[in-house]
Amino acid sequence: VEATGEWIRKAPADNVLDGARAAYAWRMSEEKPQEALEQALMMTDELGRERVTVGVARKMYMRNPKGIKEWLPKSGLSVAAQQRVVRGK
Repeated sequence: VEATGEWIRKAPADNVLDGARAAYAWRMSEEKPQEALEQALMMTDELGRERVTVGVARKMYMRNPKGIKEWLPKSGLSVAAQQRVVRGK
């Protein structure tokens, strides 16, 4: 996983890698949530990026609600997506 993570982190933002970034973000969301979030935000497909980012942020919210609430306004997520993070829907 570490070698894959290193490869993904160094790869340029490209829609060809969106699937790899999404899979890596989901896989790392428990172990390295900040890194998972960074990779999700690098996805080029808007819908995929929002879906994965909301999922990772939701997991982070369960651990640190205050921190995620502070991050959400500057996250770039739509208001609806931000609400899904805090409401869990």
